[in-house]
Amino acid sequence: MLSKYAINKQKGNIGEAFVQFFLSRFALVHKVDGGNDLGNDFFCELFLEEYPTNILFYVQVKLWCSEPRVKESTKDYWRKAQIPVYLFWVKCAGKEFDDIVLDDALDEASWVVKYKRMTAELHKEKAEGFEDFDLLKFKRDLMIDYARSMFIRGFTPVFDAGMFFTEKERSNLDLARFQNPARSLIKEDQYVETVLDESWSHFISVAHLLHRMYKELKKEEYLKGAEDCINLAETLYGISNVTDVDHVLAYLWSVKKEIRNSRNQLG
Repeated sequence: MLSKYAINKQKGNIGEAFVQFFLSRFALVHKVDGGNDLGNDFFCELFLEEYPTNILFYVQVKLWCSEPRVKESTKDYWRKAQIPVYLFWVKCAGKEFDDIVLDDALDEASWVVKYKRMTAELHKEKAEGFEDFDLLKFKRDLMIDYARSMFIRGFTPVFDAGMFFTEKERSNLDLARFQNPARSLIKEDQYVETVLDESWSHFISVAHLLHRMYKELKKEEYLKGAEDCINLAETLYGISNVTDVDHVLAYLWSVKKEIRNSRNQLG
């Protein structure tokens, strides 16, 4: 008679092998050593046709007859990953686990695959339930959750949907090439403060780059753009909650001084 621990590990190993095969259809899959954790974890990189996309996500697999739950300590660990996180539930199709292990373990029809989006919950939003796996829907969820993982760090990029979908897939979904999830997600409270606190740093960087382009090309529109960006950076910094005041202001003012000197030289 196997111990409960051994049985759970056996379940985890079977779920791991199947989901690794399943995920490998659309992602590069790298196993994470879970130590004593009975969950099987993977870092995955989405690929599009034959090319990797550098879009990373984290998966934990649970093979269980009843709906699995996640410990709060595990959620705390996932929050540090700063990439989309998914809980995959591999469920036996019409059989108990003990009946399926030896007879049908390699038969794909023996399994039902569901997944749960964890990213929103980790960001203190309302928890979502498990859904049947559909590749196009999963990739659309991944695109949104990837945006969330950027917003929580203060970045608000416009996404090229071509990073996630082929042209045929975009056509089937009636999906525009460029997506701006910020239009809906930025309304959610947990992102507003972070985005505002970090927004000034982007405009300082852009001001610095525009000023460098002005010095190289001597085109006044670059200088005007640098002035606009550094002034906006100063305004955004003023309404942020950044605490490292001396360091930030020294950097901001040094860039602003360089831009002002260029304007004075121009006359």
